[in-house]
Order: sequence, then structure tokens, then C-alpha cells
Amino acid sequence: DKWKPEVTLAEKNAIGEPNIELLWEDGIDVTPWNMTASSKPGLIRSLATALEREEWKFIDDKQATFELEAYEQKTNRNTGRSTYSAPKGAHDDIVIARALMVYAEANLGHAPVYIT
Repeated sequence: DKWKPEVTLAEKNAIGEPNIELLWEDGIDVTPWNMTASSKPGLIRSLATALEREEWKFIDDKQATFELEAYEQKTNRNTGRSTYSAPKGAHDDIVIARALMVYAEANLGHAPVYIT
């Protein structure tokens, strides 16, 4: 109610789906996003491109900066496929949240008002 978002996009994998269902029960319109090995690379590349082009600026936050700087792309030597993740023992929640914001703005036509 406080922020009145035009769109709410949430990762539905694992713990996300039960939370999305609770939000729906509360009357909040949430668009689920299914993170897969196929969908994640494009999502992360879109965030990286938006940051490189300075199309998005986020609130300066130490934890967010740490997550973004630590985030890794690894390429499988056999398949040539890239995977994206936080290093072992670290989190990527803020990276994924920001990537979903960029996706929502580009694909659903809505930009968030406040970005953390």
C-alpha cells in the first residue's frame, strides 16, 4: 500500500511460489517469474547491459554493491554454456531483484519508483 507499485514481479521458484500465493490471497497482483537455466542468462545479461549503459541507477547500498561485484559468470568448457550465481556461501537476492526490475520495465512497461 505504501509504495503502490504498478507491477510486482516475483521469482516463483522454491520458496517464492508459496509467498506469491499468500500475496494473491491478500489481493496483491503479482506476476510470477520462473527462473530456469535458460531464462537466467538473459535476465542477468540485461541487467549487466543496463548498468554498463548507465540506463539504471540504484541507491548506493554496501550489500548490493558487494553482491553485484561478487556475482560470477562461469562457462562450461564442454558445452560453452554460461551459468550465473553468487560465489559459494554468498547471496544473490539483490542481484536477482534488480535484474527482475530491469526485466519488468523492459517487458511489462513499468518502471519502479524506488529501487533498493
